[in-house]
Amino acid sequence: MRIAADFVIEHANLVATCAGPAPRRGTVQRDITAIRDASVAAHQGVIVYVGPASDAEQQLDLHDDAVRLCRAHAVSVRRLPGRLQHLGPLGQGSLGVHG
Repeated sequence: MRIAADFVIEHANLVATCAGPAPRRGTVQRDITAIRDASVAAHQGVIVYVGPASDAEQQLDLHDDAVRLCRAHAVSVRRLPGRLQHLGPLGQGSLGVHG
């Protein structure tokens, strides 16, 4: 089954995630997983996919009117998982996540 999405950041040079077992305590809280050439997708403001861009192409079912950003746009993600928050003009690296 493909994942529905209405927003995607495609081919980000690097996405760092906190994926893994929870809750985390102590120094293990700073462990991250770095994903190069990554995509981040959301549906109705909820993040539904974070992973390799090559896998996203097969796993995502993008709506016809989906917002698509490529790595040419600077994007700032504050916290995962969460809800998307527009922080300013899209051309100025202004998209963030909160929640």
